[in-house]
Amino acid sequence: PYVITEFCVTGEWESPKDENEVIIEPTDQEKYEVITKGYREWIRPKPSCLGVYVFHYADSDQFLAPWLLTHFKGQKRPQYWAIREAYTGQKPDNYPPRVEYFKLTNEVVGAEDWIPLQLSASDKENEELSVSFVYNQRSGSRKRRDQLLALNHRGDWKAGFEIEMPDEQGANKVYACVNDTYQNVGIASTSVKVQSKKGNVRKYLVPKVSLPFYVYREGKENDYISSGHMGNYQSMEIDLENKEEVFEGKSSLRIVYEARENWYGVGFVDPPGDWGNILGGYDISGAKTFSFYAKAEGDKVYAKIGFGLIDTDKPYPDTAKKYKEVTLTSEWKKYKINIGKLDLSCIRSGLVVFSSSRGFPHKIYLDNVVFE
Repeated sequence: PYVITEFCVTGEWESPKDENEVIIEPTDQEKYEVITKGYREWIRPKPSCLGVYVFHYADSDQFLAPWLLTHFKGQKRPQYWAIREAYTGQKPDNYPPRVEYFKLTNEVVGAEDWIPLQLSASDKENEELSVSFVYNQRSGSRKRRDQLLALNHRGDWKAGFEIEMPDEQGANKVYACVNDTYQNVGIASTSVKVQSKKGNVRKYLVPKVSLPFYVYREGKENDYISSGHMGNYQSMEIDLENKEEVFEGKSSLRIVYEARENWYGVGFVDPPGDWGNILGGYDISGAKTFSFYAKAEGDKVYAKIGFGLIDTDKPYPDTAKKYKEVTLTSEWKKYKINIGKLDLSCIRSGLVVFSSSRGFPHKIYLDNVVFE
C-alpha cells in the first residue's frame, strides 16, 4: 500500500520556458483536469493506493497561489472545484471564468510604458466579469521572487485594455486575473521584457513595499523578525503582545532588561537570524520619515532607536542607517526621523533598539513603528 503525498499539476521545476526564459505555467483547464481526470484515471483504480493529498488547499496572494493553490486573495480557483468533483463527482456550483487568450507584445518595452494587450475571456453563467493585472519577477531574494505586485491598467472589454509596465529590468511574468460575481477567479499568464534604467543598476533585488510600511503594529512583527540579539541579551526579554502599556490598539512591544549593568540591543531583521550573508530586506524607496511611539517604566531611560544594522563589510548590508538618541519617560511620545535623502533600496534591519542599565532594571515600550 502507498499514499501519494503531493498530487497536483506539473510544477515549475519541470515546465518548459518561453522565448523570454520565463517558465510557462499550465492553463487553468490543465490544472482542473489533472485533479479530476487524474484522480479518476490514475489514483482510484489502483487497489494498493490508499489515497492522495492534493497540493495545496490554501489561500495566498503570492506566486504559489495562481499555480497550485485552491484560493487566490480569497477567490476560488478551478482547483477548488476540481477537488470536490474528484472526490464526490459533483460539478462546480458556479464555473470560474475562462481566460481563452492572453498575450503581450514580443518587443522589448520601456519601464512605465503603457502597452496594449490581447485578452479574451468567457463565463459559463454569463456573469459580469472584472479584470486586474499583477506581475512577478523571478529574480533576487526569496521574498521578491514570491511577490505578486499590482499593475495599473485602463480600458474595458469592448475597447480593449492597456497596462503600465513595471520599473523592473528584464523578463517579467504578467497575470490577467478575471473575476466573476461568485467569488471565482480565472487566471492566465504570459511574459514581457522590460528595459529599465533604474532596474538595470539596482544592486540588491529585494521586494518593493507599499507605503506606509509598518515594521511593528498591533502585536505583530510583520515583515522583520526580532532575531538580532546583541550585548547582554541574556538579561533581555521581548514581549510582542504586551497588554500592560499600549499606545493604540490592543498590544505594544515591550522590552524588559533585568540586569543592573552592561548594554543590550535587538534588531528586527530579514531574513531572521542572518547578519548580512543572505540577500534579504525590503526596498522602502519613497519613504520620507521613520517614526515610532515610545515610553519607559520610570523616567530618564536612555535608548538609541532607529533602523539599519548590517555594515558594508558583509555581502548584503543595509543601504542606510539612521538612529535617534532619546531619553524616555513614563509618557507616550512620538519620535520622527527624516529619511527622504537616504538610499532605502535595501533595508535589512527595519527596527534597531540599543539601551543600557544605569544601575537599575527597566522596561521600554514601543508602538506603531512605521516608514511612510
